[in-house]
Amino acid sequence: MIDKNIIEKLYLLYSERVYRTSYYLVRDSRIAEDIVHDTFVKAALTLNSVRDFNKIESWLCRIAANETYTLLRKMKKVDVSAVARVITERLEDNPEASYLVRETSEEVQNALNQLNPHDSLMVTLHYYEDVQLKEIAYIMNVPLGTVKSRLYRIRRKLLNLLRENGGTTHGKPFRQMYP
Repeated sequence: MIDKNIIEKLYLLYSERVYRTSYYLVRDSRIAEDIVHDTFVKAALTLNSVRDFNKIESWLCRIAANETYTLLRKMKKVDVSAVARVITERLEDNPEASYLVRETSEEVQNALNQLNPHDSLMVTLHYYEDVQLKEIAYIMNVPLGTVKSRLYRIRRKLLNLLRENGGTTHGKPFRQMYP
């Protein structure tokens, strides 16, 4: 049996990160909170299987990602509208960049909404949570090379979606910038 204090400490240390991972995909605080709860219940039941406690945060995020995938498969919907907000928040100190982000955020959001949940999570973790590729591989339970190739494929897919929908970059249509 796992010591209740250990789970409480893990919750205090990592619940916010687990919440953010799920929230970016489901965009609903109640659902994300449920996923956090389910994640820590599963963690309590399987904590004995952890081999490397230096990777406990990644392990918890993997559980959360799997819980989120399961829920999204049931819901058949992904809303990643927070992605545009995160970009804007990070660029608040740069008015010109912030303007450009606002100008294209709707097109980008629409393109991101067309990705499958795995791809959305990968984009969120890498580009908006600054998670290293190696850690993403661990969280998503795939080889590092797979993460790299998927991110490349996702970037190409997003670019194509933006081109198809007449999206813009720095005021110029994608079709003009990337013929």
